[in-house]
Amino acid sequence: MTLNGCSGPERCQSVQGFTCLIDRPGENERVPVICNPCTRQHLTLPKVKAKNSDLRTFFGYDPINKQFKVLCMTVTRYRKQVNSKEHQVLAIGEGGLSWRKIKCLFPHYPECERDGICINGILYYVARSDKTCLIASFDVRSEEFGLINMPEGYELTYISALVNFKGKLCAVVYSSSHGELWVLDDTQKEKWSKHSFVSPDADFVGVKSTWATDAGEIAWVISRWKKPLYVFFYNLDSKSVRRVEINIEDKVLKGIDLYAHLSVTNYVESVMIL
Repeated sequence: MTLNGCSGPERCQSVQGFTCLIDRPGENERVPVICNPCTRQHLTLPKVKAKNSDLRTFFGYDPINKQFKVLCMTVTRYRKQVNSKEHQVLAIGEGGLSWRKIKCLFPHYPECERDGICINGILYYVARSDKTCLIASFDVRSEEFGLINMPEGYELTYISALVNFKGKLCAVVYSSSHGELWVLDDTQKEKWSKHSFVSPDADFVGVKSTWATDAGEIAWVISRWKKPLYVFFYNLDSKSVRRVEINIEDKVLKGIDLYAHLSVTNYVESVMIL
């Protein structure tokens, strides 16, 4: 599937078989497009009208009302201070498609090039308040923002990814030699558990895509195209890492920019039509 312009840096994991991309058909134009790779359906949403060109876009699903929503936030910089402004929401299935402005009661801004993830109707994304790294939440149904507190005494400086680990929110943190998984075991009490693991490739430099499988494994790939391509899986129960080699024929790679970043999502096929 191709877009009219080019896709921006915004990325979001698959939601109910759909994904949201940002098309840029012209200068300072940002057009969200909802795509179903299985059916090849495209739903082009109205242009996002905002005063600032730096946009963060997230895609969520309300399982109670069975409704998709797109959340957009512009990010402004003033004397090196960064905050999100002009929070807007578009609900799919409410008749005419239009953006509605909503309020956020606490200052923060979403990190650039970080995936948002929707779990049980709550959209989570990595954000910052001043220089503090945190996890923000957005209730897709009520359209209210919130903050997720990390364990007392532990300060996150960088979160590589958020994943859905057996229905629980999990923050993945990489260093040069090992990885850490912080699993939110109890949402109400904000109780976390920590798991550490190592990489067969000795370091995690270049990892951009991380997700969790239904079997409870943490998976990741290096963002560079390599032949052969390796996918790594970490099993928390056995505390072991396995490496799977993916062979891709040259004819399949024809026309692909091998210098572009490789991004992998938790996509599951769906024949749903919007």
